[in-house]
Amino acid sequence: MKQILFILLTISIFLTSCDEKKQFKMEKQILNKTELKDIIGKTYEFNYSDKYVYHIKFESDSTVNWKLVKGEFPGAREETDKYISTQINENVLFVSWVEKSGLGYCNIMDFNTNNLTTHARQDNSVFVNPGKFKEVK
Repeated sequence: MKQILFILLTISIFLTSCDEKKQFKMEKQILNKTELKDIIGKTYEFNYSDKYVYHIKFESDSTVNWKLVKGEFPGAREETDKYISTQINENVLFVSWVEKSGLGYCNIMDFNTNNLTTHARQDNSVFVNPGKFKEVK
């Protein structure tokens, strides 16, 4: 009986140890994944068919400065706002912010293709704006 209890206890400890190693490995992958696209301090050009071009600077992990550098759009031409971001996978980043005017932007940045998809919301309307992005110095 003692041998059976000892064997069951040993198997239980072994399985728990494997789960902890697997969990640690998964946590490490998640941490690495969120650190892959370091956008803080960088400026990106968001280009929407050359009609509208913005410079987007991620000043910190929560502050973005945007500036309209080409095209005409009613309202502010430059502003600093709070943003949030989520790493979708190792090459796709989801970034969103709301301007002081109430305009809301949700951006999907694909670092493999440099494709940009922006969903904008104003009042009761939503818009989809496909574009391209690149880092500018």
